[in-house]
Amino acid sequence: LKVTMSDGREHASSLDIAPGFPGADLSEAQHLARFKDCLAYAPRPPAEQQLDRLLAQLRGLARLGDVRELVPQLISP
Repeated sequence: LKVTMSDGREHASSLDIAPGFPGADLSEAQHLARFKDCLAYAPRPPAEQQLDRLLAQLRGLARLGDVRELVPQLISP
């Protein structure tokens, strides 16, 4: 990214690897923030309680009996 100011000064910044790609891994907090941003973009995002239940289910995904149990947490009332 390069920005040229009205007085002619220039500011530049770049990334060799975009966040989330191999070599620039995201922390759990960054993953969660991205996930919440994606859900918030929905026309009717899930309620906070639904999100909490969904995250709890996702953390125990290997123990989930049926992946369809996630669906109710993705449907807004």
